[in-house]
Amino acid sequence: MAYKIAVASSDGVHIDRTFGAASAFRIYEVTDREYAETEIRSVSDDASPGSEGTASDGGMGGCQGGREACRGIGCSGNQGMTAKVETVSDCRCVICARIGFPALKQLERRAVKVFDVTCTVEEALEKITAYFYRADTHQPFRHAGTRE
Repeated sequence: MAYKIAVASSDGVHIDRTFGAASAFRIYEVTDREYAETEIRSVSDDASPGSEGTASDGGMGGCQGGREACRGIGCSGNQGMTAKVETVSDCRCVICARIGFPALKQLERRAVKVFDVTCTVEEALEKITAYFYRADTHQPFRHAGTRE
């Protein structure tokens, strides 16, 4: 079964972007346990200004002005997050350094699994493709001889 994985990486080597701070995602096509980068997707330009995530919000996107700015009417920061979610909605999973709760919930609603890790892209892809391969082929996740 072929599927896609979206990776938030600025250099293709390290997973160094949070979901909110990513301006593009590297897309890998996976077949069985083999993977290859097929494209780089930029986040659509219709994202609202300031929704990319800043240092003040930890790069997580969301409300830029705090509770006072929202005044109970909702935060426009989610518009940019929705554009990012739509960008990767055809992928089986997203790999990023961190992700905020609103984006996580939006991806979960679209059945996109999220892995927030700090490692190299290659290490993450090796482990995640092995995980999905075992799940897809109904192999046990425990190794023989391990204790429960």
